[in-house]
Amino acid sequence: MKVGYLNACMKADLEEEILPWSAENGFQAMEIGGMHAAFFRKEFKEDIEDIFDSTEIEITALGIYMNFLEGNENARRAKFTELKAKIDAAEALGISIVSTHVGCNNSLNYRDNVKLFKKEWIPVINYAKEKGVKIAIENCPMQSEFALTVGNLMFTPRIMGDLFSITPSNFGLNFDPSHLIWQHVNIPLVVEEFGERIFHTHAKDTKVNQDTERFEGTFGRGIYTFRIPGKGDLDWGSYIDALKDVGYKGVLSIELEDPDYEKDLESVKTGLLESKSFLEQFI
Repeated sequence: MKVGYLNACMKADLEEEILPWSAENGFQAMEIGGMHAAFFRKEFKEDIEDIFDSTEIEITALGIYMNFLEGNENARRAKFTELKAKIDAAEALGISIVSTHVGCNNSLNYRDNVKLFKKEWIPVINYAKEKGVKIAIENCPMQSEFALTVGNLMFTPRIMGDLFSITPSNFGLNFDPSHLIWQHVNIPLVVEEFGERIFHTHAKDTKVNQDTERFEGTFGRGIYTFRIPGKGDLDWGSYIDALKDVGYKGVLSIELEDPDYEKDLESVKTGLLESKSFLEQFI
């Protein structure tokens, strides 16, 4: 395993600031997202390779996080066109993973969302398979206040299993344990169950406010806060041991969403370095 990070948290120039800093501080991998994702297209292949050739940093995944099952069909078509372009870019750049969300149509019930998923997603998953690219879904609900709506269908273990049962083997997870902590899920058990479908991981922690949760319940407001690894409730030793047991050898990609480390670029860098130091003790 290696430690990297999702670069969406770094609001800075990729070539001039982010890559030199990352290399100097020993990061081995980078997941592309946020403001940096638009540049990663197949027509910019040579420019991208020139930028990264000066470092030993591996691009582990290209991120494109959208609601691909929204109710507007024209909007869905446009978003899937963007997703296919990202798959094409991954193939051209020799990147094996595109990370994304499934999406969710909140006007439909669960069964009809699964039908819509099959209609819209299976052709795209097969398209990616032909290109040698895996689709890794982050298990984040993208929920609104009080979970009245969600933006990503695939956020519980049961739903993961349902979708895996109807999809090709190149459809799997960008597994993020932080979204299962507040659901009180046995995370090593989920890793054991779906190990073959874990293609990539996000390294992020969650701290549950137990006093608030006792009154508000699981879908209450303010019951948890995302934290950098080691600052929340996850047993990282048991979790990473579970990843090792299923043969996972990929990246622990830090996704920095801890409000204590988001104030400015320097605090983001501090959060990334503290996360890296914490994670390296386990690998």
